[in-house]
Amino acid sequence: MGDKTYNIAYTVANTGSGDAGASTTLITIDGVNVATEAVLALSVGGSHTATLGPFTMTGDSDMIEVCADGDDTVPESNEANNCKENRFEYPAPVLTPPGLVALIGLLMVVAVRRVKKGG
Repeated sequence: MGDKTYNIAYTVANTGSGDAGASTTLITIDGVNVATEAVLALSVGGSHTATLGPFTMTGDSDMIEVCADGDDTVPESNEANNCKENRFEYPAPVLTPPGLVALIGLLMVVAVRRVKKGG
């Protein structure tokens, strides 16, 4: 199996009508807090972008959640838009069958070969 590490890139944006104080962004993977990052105060329309990692998958997928103002210190008119959750799945290997002749659009033409067992 190949390398199962990845980075998480995210953006925290102030979409409100007033300035937002400094906060902490929380990153959880499969319900476990794996990272925190301090975010400086954001003016109206301001944003903060970061990339954290690498993180290593333990299975074939991870449920990743990023929460802005994870410690709930910034007073907001809408607390419900602070978190985003996504499932990240390990990509399946690309298998090329032996005897592949051509790949035309969505049609795969394969040459089939019989293998004699035992000699």
